[in-house]
Amino acid sequence: MAKWSSAFWLFLWMTATCSTASAQGHTPEPGYQDDRSSAESVIGSYYDAVNRREYARAFSYWEPGAADTELPPFDQFVAGYADTKLVDLTLGDIGTGVGAGQIYFTVPVTLVATQSDLSTQTFVGCYTLHLGRPQLQAVPPFQPLAIQRAGIQQVDNDADTAGLMAQACSGV
Repeated sequence: MAKWSSAFWLFLWMTATCSTASAQGHTPEPGYQDDRSSAESVIGSYYDAVNRREYARAFSYWEPGAADTELPPFDQFVAGYADTKLVDLTLGDIGTGVGAGQIYFTVPVTLVATQSDLSTQTFVGCYTLHLGRPQLQAVPPFQPLAIQRAGIQQVDNDADTAGLMAQACSGV
């Protein structure tokens, strides 16, 4: 076992102390959410990015291959939100499944999008998220929990969204 000098430990302590001090006061703006630790957090972070008009960050919550097949090209993705002022997100009961070192989550959602003209549009659907078990990911880059696909449909603003959301992931 290597013996470390007291100067080395002092260096480590000073580095940690200086890093902590320099990070204080330099946090993201209030309301910023970037959490990929649970299915609920990924979807919440995705819509946080959309609402903050941070579309590159929103795009990053999708698995790279899924973004290529499930989403339009990035410029069209951004243009799709041009008239959206705010998206209000409601989550349903999250489901889980496993398979050969993989974890899948189904997340039923209701989305109420307020447009620039203050009209609203309501959507109901299901997101499927995927995570390769972290202990099995042995080679970089690490692939965090991410959106794999979505099936979202516009519904009437006065629709029974709770009932629709309860069935949204049943066919997934």
